Amino acid sequence: MKKILIAYASKSGTAKEAAEKIAAALPNTVLSDLTTETPKLENYDAVVIGGGVRVGSVHKETKRFIDAHKEQLKTLPAAYFITNCFPESVDEIIGKMLPSQLKDAALFAGTLGGRMDMDKLRGLDKAIAKMVSKAVDEQKPVFSELDEQALQTLIAKFS
Repeated sequence: MKKILIAYASKSGTAKEAAEKIAAALPNTVLSDLTTETPKLENYDAVVIGGGVRVGSVHKETKRFIDAHKEQLKTLPAAYFITNCFPESVDEIIGKMLPSQLKDAALFAGTLGGRMDMDKLRGLDKAIAKMVSKAVDEQKPVFSELDEQALQTLIAKFS
């Protein structure tokens, strides 16, 4: 049975929630919070890596982990996810997150939806979120929850 690493970095908890849902649906998984640990890829047969998005970029620990391990990641079945609120920004964010070789080889590279929980935000994050939330008022499409269909699509790649 394959051992699958599910590594994530989350600030407000949405990426963590997505990672936990993936882990609950797949056997033989190990969850790893990239903000507190650096897992060794040689211990796994496949990997799912994700992170939340702030100001148009994936969490810095997610990006840092991918950049540091891109050669190893080329050798593993891999999926990559972001959690974000704005569908129109997904391709740009994934493009900044992943080198083209990893993106092209990925089993999944996309968003799992997201939410903007103002109660969990502080300081500059909260101020930026208030400015960005005007997009909701302007009728631009936004995600308000995790996308269960996208979660199931990612999970099916490993089933």
